Amino acid sequence: MEHVSLEDIMKKTKCRFGLVLAAAFRANELLTGEQPLIAAGNMKATSIAIEELAQGKVQFKINKPK
Repeated sequence: MEHVSLEDIMKKTKCRFGLVLAAAFRANELLTGEQPLIAAGNMKATSIAIEELAQGKVQFKINKPK
């Protein structure tokens, strides 16, 4: 895995908080048995989640409160 820059991931969203939540949620899914969507090797769950977000394999939507 190459280093994923924050700027690359931020092109997908303007909300850093939402990005952090999405990565944490996906990492938790991976830790509870979900299969990675990328070739993970021996990467940690957080690294896999960030890479999946960077590659567009996982999307997230931010619901704004009314």
